[in-house]
Amino acid sequence: MTNLVHPNRKIGRQEMLSLFEEMGKACLQEGAFYEIAIYGGSALMLSFDYRETTFDIDFVPVSGASDRIADIANRAAALLGLPHNLLRDDVSIFVSDAARYEVYGEFPKGEGNLRIFTATPEYIFSMKLLAMRRTIETHDMRDIWELIDACSIGDIEAAISLLEKFYPDRSLPTRNRLLLEDVFEAKRQNNPYSPLLGW
Repeated sequence: MTNLVHPNRKIGRQEMLSLFEEMGKACLQEGAFYEIAIYGGSALMLSFDYRETTFDIDFVPVSGASDRIADIANRAAALLGLPHNLLRDDVSIFVSDAARYEVYGEFPKGEGNLRIFTATPEYIFSMKLLAMRRTIETHDMRDIWELIDACSIGDIEAAISLLEKFYPDRSLPTRNRLLLEDVFEAKRQNNPYSPLLGW
């Protein structure tokens, strides 16, 4: 696992796509082929409009070595004036044996030396359920709020069933269950999302 320093500014969707394009060009020039799966907020940025920025890009290599991919990303970021160490593989310790991905695209376009996958919304939802960090620290609660609708999760039992699909050996912590109950209750009352959830 790479030991990276967290970037100090957020990037948007277009900057992330430009990074992938530049990485793909570097792979093409070197005759290399890599596949990576994108997780967390970065994957949600590529799939949904409500997430606009991220500090980093959580990834797991599907083919290729993490360190090599991170090096290519750092060189591409330097060319684009983006922060160093955008790609982070910390998430690899949370990867499920039942991981599910969707193909997002190939870079550079028309060549495909870098193939990007995104973790499915259901998979990300399950990871967020286990993490469920405070609103002041992360976007976990907002992501859970949005993913409940995106994944058509009707109640807490359905949420737990989905969690068990990806993490059969894990159970939802009591604190997280109580927070999830608050989320479903707010939705039942047709309340808008509030950053006070999970405070």
